[in-house]
Amino acid sequence: MRTRLLLLSAVSVLAVLGAGCPSRATVARQSPARAVVEEFLTAMVEEDEDRMEELISPAWLEENDVDFWDYELNSYSPVDFKVTAVKGGLVTAEIEFEAGGAHRLVFETRKENGRWYIVPGSYDEPDWDWGDDGWVHPWKEIETDIR
Repeated sequence: MRTRLLLLSAVSVLAVLGAGCPSRATVARQSPARAVVEEFLTAMVEEDEDRMEELISPAWLEENDVDFWDYELNSYSPVDFKVTAVKGGLVTAEIEFEAGGAHRLVFETRKENGRWYIVPGSYDEPDWDWGDDGWVHPWKEIETDIR
């Protein structure tokens, strides 16, 4: 009887102490990687290209000799989005369109000088012969028309 009472007391104390701890899902929702992707996608919904460009990794731009004078940021015009997964610096999100349909995007993020940024997955060089700007693709992966 005494052992059972002691065990019940220990379980009760652990339950009370654990009640204030955030779950793993809560921690993921509050991650800086998630926050920067949510800020980027909010800017995409609002069609705020300047804000989206500010969230691109300065180190990546420098490493790849890319500037937004000669390059455009590839983007969509979604009406809504939701983050579906966070794993370290990788964040998966789905964007929804007004006419229906959705795309799944995977973003890579990293911290630079105390701030979090989007690390583009690729870029296309400008075609100076045709007068076309290059394109920066901010997502690491894309799956189109998922519904």
